[in-house]
Amino acid sequence: MSFKKISTLASCFILACTTIASANNLPENKDISIVNADQISISEWNEYKESDPKMKLNLMNEKVSRFSDIEEKTLSNENSFILHNDGKPISSNINVENETNLFGIYIDNIGDEIYMSYYFENVDRVNYENLVNDIKETESKNLKSYETINNNSRVMKNLYWTYSVGNSRFGRITTTVEGTRKSSNTVVDGKKSSVWDIKGLTQLELDNPYGRIMQQRTRLSLAKSKTEKLIDWAPDSNGSSSQKVSLDGLLSPYTWTFQANGFKYKDLSSKADRYGRWEFNSAVFPSSRWKSEPGIRATNSQGQFYVEVSHTAVIDNINFSGDIKGVYFADR
Repeated sequence: MSFKKISTLASCFILACTTIASANNLPENKDISIVNADQISISEWNEYKESDPKMKLNLMNEKVSRFSDIEEKTLSNENSFILHNDGKPISSNINVENETNLFGIYIDNIGDEIYMSYYFENVDRVNYENLVNDIKETESKNLKSYETINNNSRVMKNLYWTYSVGNSRFGRITTTVEGTRKSSNTVVDGKKSSVWDIKGLTQLELDNPYGRIMQQRTRLSLAKSKTEKLIDWAPDSNGSSSQKVSLDGLLSPYTWTFQANGFKYKDLSSKADRYGRWEFNSAVFPSSRWKSEPGIRATNSQGQFYVEVSHTAVIDNINFSGDIKGVYFADR
């Protein structure tokens, strides 16, 4: 199974955690045409709200033994890294609920920020050489394509996976989780907290242009974090046409145009249970393409900001349940 192109992967999930930077902000000695990365074999990779990621090496390595070593060497422009398990799955807590395995992690320095990509596949083993070559090819292309984001507090993380039954792929769903830290010192319930606006730009495209997306549900959840509060979400009403929506509370509103794109939408969010959730149903004629951009405003008083992203769908009268993936944003 090859990882040659994110957009053509079948029956897989890829999570690319990306701090977007301008090519002008790349390190001067960064070769954006070829990725020359040190390869490290690991068996475990875990991330935490209160500490740096931790890994378990398969072999002793003179250069690195922990994530802080990788971070130091990467930020000093000495190295980029590909972590792998020689084609076997890497044990990881990144998957909350999953049918996919983690096979590779790419770590680099983009604009003096740590850049990481996670490569998942729903098989038990991959060809190691193909994995490494395809990571290098994909990341070389990524290094050439970054846009300038003027707001340094804005981070984008991309999630890609497919809806499949057995060997039959029905479509690909892409979610860009956009996190913007609006404040780092707002007092909430007597505690100094950060305020985050999180948007989930999601698009589902079926392989069959005559296929029917009958229903799609999307959720952005804070329920697993004890230090985060849901302040607002949008859209917060039902409808079938485009409308101006906003995230309000604590700070100035963040407003955008929410596009219906031919679907009826229903707000199923819960402030008590701390999640934004929306259901989209085909309005007139079922379409083979669906796109939406809901969002939440939340606060965090400790550690990294953590949100879980999940989707379900009904396509051609078949129910699909997507993986639940945890997404971390560096914060406090």
